[in-house]
Amino acid sequence: EEGGLSGNQDPWSILAQDFGYLRGNKAVSEPFSGEYGDGPTSKECEKFMVDGVSAAMEYHAARRQYEEEIGLYDFLKTYLKGRQITDELKESYGRALIEQGRLQEGLEILMEILAGNGRQQVDSLTLRRETVGYLIALGDFDRARLQMEQIKQISRFCSDLGRMGKDYEELLEKSSEYELKLYGNALYSWLVSSRREIPATLRNNVAELKRQAPQSEAAKLTVTLLEQAEKRVEKYVYRELSRAVELVKSNDFRQAFDIVDHLSRSSLPPEVMQKVRATETAIRKKQTLDESRQKELEEEALEVRWEKAMNQLDRKEYDQALAGFRSLLDTEYRKQAKGKIREAIRLAAAAKRQKAAELFIKARGAGDVEKKVDFLQQSRRLLLEIQNKYPEAAIIDKVKQNLDVVEAALSEIDPLLLEKDNEDGVEFSTERPSGGSPDLFE
Repeated sequence: EEGGLSGNQDPWSILAQDFGYLRGNKAVSEPFSGEYGDGPTSKECEKFMVDGVSAAMEYHAARRQYEEEIGLYDFLKTYLKGRQITDELKESYGRALIEQGRLQEGLEILMEILAGNGRQQVDSLTLRRETVGYLIALGDFDRARLQMEQIKQISRFCSDLGRMGKDYEELLEKSSEYELKLYGNALYSWLVSSRREIPATLRNNVAELKRQAPQSEAAKLTVTLLEQAEKRVEKYVYRELSRAVELVKSNDFRQAFDIVDHLSRSSLPPEVMQKVRATETAIRKKQTLDESRQKELEEEALEVRWEKAMNQLDRKEYDQALAGFRSLLDTEYRKQAKGKIREAIRLAAAAKRQKAAELFIKARGAGDVEKKVDFLQQSRRLLLEIQNKYPEAAIIDKVKQNLDVVEAALSEIDPLLLEKDNEDGVEFSTERPSGGSPDLFE
């Protein structure tokens, strides 16, 4: 992977990317300096550029990336500044234009090749046959007939008019002007379409020719064209459906539905449309099952969290249980969780207050002052913890009264004890009870 290239990257794709970059870089069309002199006139530089663009165009053509192919040719034409471009590149360019629906432009490029002397007459037969079809599609029947005559003249030397040539010969000789127009319009509608759905004109003209001239050469060729178009559309649709299925496998239902929705709104052969509908139904079923399963998993997860919090409550792990119940407040367990939160707070506050009371009693019975202080400080910390953690507890007023009793006992021993406790991070109780015993838990 030296140079930043992936070890398994297609070298032709790298070349295509490189020339895609060059095409967008104005600098390459300017004269080079230094050892190359005028640059664009350098034989080595020019050969490299032509060979590279040719390879990149071939790469894009094989992948039906016609816009990129056309752009590269336009770039090369600008780069060469009028110098000769090979017929092979011109033909590839012309075909790319036709694939993009630019029929008139593509045809003129192909006719320019045929008008030149760079190709043997016999070798031009296939291209000439194709141009006859394009001329018919454009309604230029006179030029189509002239081209057909040239094909017949050339074919005398090789006895090979070809199936396409014979079909067009019979079409031009035997069809009425009306039949020719119906076939030509049908062919044109297909050639300038996206080739991803069946044009309405093609279907309509097939039906019209079957009705008006069912035995005509135009009817036969138009039906054949429709069949060929349906096969190409079918291949495209099945590729797209396969892509949708792959997206479903990765749970990308949105993009999968975008694909089938687009296809379902296209003009497709009935049996192909049935496949689209069936795939859409299968995707919806899969989505429903996945959503149902996801909901089940979420419900199972909620149930597990609920059971865990309940178990913590049973084990008197009140703070952990509280955290668990609070995490369920935005779920379907909200109502039950609220009740358990109140219960956990009540139990936690009561347990800590009971422990604080036990420590206070121990302090009262302790003969040693140091132990008395330790018990009182532990009791105070527990009461402060209740006050801070469970302010909504029903016994909070009693806790505050108990806290005042404990702090009063500590002050009697040494007023500085509360200050020291505060320095250690323990808060003062600022409220005092009105009346009541100052030295007993109530």
